[in-house]
Amino acid sequence: MPANPWQLRCDTAPLAVASAAWLELADVMTSAADDLVRASRRVRDHGWESGSADVYDGHRRQVVGGLDTVAEAAREISRVLADVAGTLSSSQRRLDREWSVVAAVPHATLGTEGVLVFHEDSDDQRGQVQRATRTAQAIRSELDASIEGLSGRLRAAHVELQRAADAAIAGSTGSSARGGIAAIAELVRAMTAQDVRQGTGDGSVTNVSGGLDYGTAYAPGLVPTSFTAPTLSGLSTGTSGVDGMLAGGLAAGLGLRRRRDGRVEPAHPAMSPGMTTGRGGQGAARGGTRGGTPTRAGAVRPGAAGSRSTTPTETDAERDARLLREKSEAKAAKKLVVQERQAARAARRAEQRRTRDTGGEGPEDATD
Repeated sequence: MPANPWQLRCDTAPLAVASAAWLELADVMTSAADDLVRASRRVRDHGWESGSADVYDGHRRQVVGGLDTVAEAAREISRVLADVAGTLSSSQRRLDREWSVVAAVPHATLGTEGVLVFHEDSDDQRGQVQRATRTAQAIRSELDASIEGLSGRLRAAHVELQRAADAAIAGSTGSSARGGIAAIAELVRAMTAQDVRQGTGDGSVTNVSGGLDYGTAYAPGLVPTSFTAPTLSGLSTGTSGVDGMLAGGLAAGLGLRRRRDGRVEPAHPAMSPGMTTGRGGQGAARGGTRGGTPTRAGAVRPGAAGSRSTTPTETDAERDARLLREKSEAKAAKKLVVQERQAARAARRAEQRRTRDTGGEGPEDATD
């Protein structure tokens, strides 16, 4: 039983900010894919026909497909966050209406958690409190079910990010190292398991303001060119020193690199713009084809690209950075697993308390 059944005690404003940040990230990924397609078409029109052009064909398809997948998943996450905020706000309005029925009944709040205690003067007041309490519990149960459904959508978005990680990292770097998109996918999985779960009935929904937006602090570092992300430093925890790592990991995973002026370009000279028509890879599976007049990329001397090596090389510094990144990601993933297990245990204990309060037998009474 929550301290106050009529108060969710959650702040939905950070969810709105997080939703906007994920949506802007999706727009940036889409814009980057469009720029790459236009640039490659322009170079093809200048007569780039060689073995390196064919090699770049497959690479370009993987990069664009990965960008499309990330954009689509980011938009879905944005929609889910907005839906969570709307669901919480709607449920709180319903609870407010139910509270108005019993607000006049003598009551007091006790302790630091503000436990609500009624002091009814008559049987009529006791009946009002009991009916309003049952209605509040029903509203919270509906909210539990809604949040559980939204968590399923977040898990599906995580699957899409994971697919992009597997395809983009393996295809563009030739390495089994998991970083960039994979790291973002792990963050989405973590915030799905840790913060979007059943439990509003016992008041655990109060952590929403620091939960669903957990991954949004990583969005600013992932964007190229003119994108300016909102300041989200107060919305999540554990971001110190990680933003840059994820930014570099995502770019590397997609075969891109960030220039000093903030623009993003292909990571290797041999993978300069140059391709035929349409968009392939994962994007093509959705029927995505981008048109338009080429507006970017400089001319390429015929045969020049073919003389360059298409095999990525790794310097000692890059290897050390990669190993450090992998170690940090493994440590973070282990910590998230521990947090997820702790959250699951807390949820089970809360369910047992509710079951005992109603006089039933808890689901773990016979197993634990």
